[in-house]
Amino acid sequence: MLSKLNMIAAVFASAGFLAAVADESQGEVLLAEAGPTPCYITSSENEGAIYLTAWGSGEQSGSYRMVVTQRMGGGGFDIVQEGDFIANAGEPVILSDMELDVEASFSAQLSTWAPDGQAICEWNERI
Repeated sequence: MLSKLNMIAAVFASAGFLAAVADESQGEVLLAEAGPTPCYITSSENEGAIYLTAWGSGEQSGSYRMVVTQRMGGGGFDIVQEGDFIANAGEPVILSDMELDVEASFSAQLSTWAPDGQAICEWNERI
């Protein structure tokens, strides 16, 4: 499954949307938007499941929305998690996390914005 995640990271990185770092020894792929106030998703695989964690950072609090589309067989569905977060002086803050079936294919979208509606970080590309 890690190779699938590496492929996802490579697609976004080649399109200029993300900086991608893979650490196969830890079974993790980090997908991070380049920019001064990044949001990113980390992924790890353990015991037949993939764990996704959405992270945000910046100097101001705001809101987030993560949409994960999971596809299996002939169907699929979206999982939406959203809410507010409190900034931690530019340090990463966990926005959301979830567990997915290893056998499924998926894509993820992550957006964060300030209370005034200004985009802080957008990762809206789908696979």
